[in-house]
Amino acid sequence: MSLGSTIKSARLEQQKSQKQIAFGICSQSMLSAIENDHYLPNAKLMLALCQRLKIDLNQLCLAANFAISDQDTVNTTISDLCNQHQYQVLKTFLQQPQTLAAIETDAQTQAYYYYLGIAEFQTASSLISAHQNLKLAVNLIPPIQQLSALSRLCLVSLALILVRDNQHQSVTDLIRRALTGIKEAPFEADLNVVFYLAALINFDLGKYQVATDYLGTGIKFATAHDSHYMLANDYCLLAEIAAVQGQRHEQLMDLDYQKFLVSLFHEKVNEHF
Repeated sequence: MSLGSTIKSARLEQQKSQKQIAFGICSQSMLSAIENDHYLPNAKLMLALCQRLKIDLNQLCLAANFAISDQDTVNTTISDLCNQHQYQVLKTFLQQPQTLAAIETDAQTQAYYYYLGIAEFQTASSLISAHQNLKLAVNLIPPIQQLSALSRLCLVSLALILVRDNQHQSVTDLIRRALTGIKEAPFEADLNVVFYLAALINFDLGKYQVATDYLGTGIKFATAHDSHYMLANDYCLLAEIAAVQGQRHEQLMDLDYQKFLVSLFHEKVNEHF
């Protein structure tokens, strides 16, 4: 679902008119343009609309899920549980004997360990199991052929878990591997996640300019392929970076952030966020 469709769907579910949602935020005509994917809102406008509509920007789901089996029922179950963020149920399902028996190929095994690692990351009090499973997924990356979207996600997800576990030694190399050749790879919307996670990792490390650069590159990458997937999350993280920097040197942050949005969207923006 595109960014505009997500906003429109949330509005209709709440039985609200465009006039009601737009009031005090933007014009009704601008909201209509956003809902029809004719206009990309800046960070402040995006956050204001999502807050009014109670859209959660912090939970990620994949644009397209990866097969762990030739059995459609198994893959559909995993896709549904991921999209509903039911990670505890997902972990239980993945560990069932019948699920394990359905896995046949190396690529399916890699997808299995990726999902198990993510489920552990979301539910376990310790990161040990998530680390182990994602490392197994990374070890299944073919040594020669071009990296798949799944392989890139495995690499950058492992990097995020290492940072969250205060293990920084190989993080930079994992991010580098995840992004190498990504612009030349066949486009898949899930590649947008790689840029976002690379930015999130550097945000966690306090490297705000590096994080901003990754988000800028990711947004350009997505829009160059007419993709809206992950833009809301990108905007949200940009706003977080701006808030953190604003607490330290507000004036410089405002100028730098405004220049970033103007250069990216060729539009005027508000001076303060």
